[in-house]
Amino acid sequence: MTLDFWRKFMTGKERIAEQSRQWLWESFLDLLKQTDYAQITISKIAQHAELDRRTFYRSFRDKQDLIDWYIKNTIIAYHEILSKENPADLKIEDGIKLIFDFWWQQRQSLSILIQNDLASRFLTFWEPDANEWYQTFNTPWHINGSQKEITYIMTYSTGGFWNVIQHWLGSEDPDEPEQMATVMVKTLRQLSKSFGESSV
Repeated sequence: MTLDFWRKFMTGKERIAEQSRQWLWESFLDLLKQTDYAQITISKIAQHAELDRRTFYRSFRDKQDLIDWYIKNTIIAYHEILSKENPADLKIEDGIKLIFDFWWQQRQSLSILIQNDLASRFLTFWEPDANEWYQTFNTPWHINGSQKEITYIMTYSTGGFWNVIQHWLGSEDPDEPEQMATVMVKTLRQLSKSFGESSV
């Protein structure tokens, strides 16, 4: 089920709790712009969000748990975008453009995490999730193979894409997503051509 689906059935108390989590996240990001991660305390996050310290601990164990909450929600939102597409009609160029468009929307939060070396856990959650989606989101350009082969393919492609995204959004002046998609498609075509030539 999607986040939007569950939000429809939230009680007033649950909505307040969700809003508090969002405020705590925004507070954490604000502090991270000017303070080292190690120097940011739970009390400072709660105070900056104008919330009680106990409110933080109702939702999160610590700062890492707060980051993980953002990561998990972002990956769910990414899948929500994918689920709106018809995989049978999705060309690889459009799929790559969709990826860069989505992460571009996350750039304000992501760039702060990347610059503070706090974005690596994205791959921890995204990689196993990507394997499952590969099985269910069956586009014409997916490669058939055994479970082991698909796992290797997705580990390679997800890790590669994530490194590209970190380099991209971690820069001071990132290119527009259209430019990134064009570069990536060109690179993949060149690689495909190279493999084709080497097999002749």
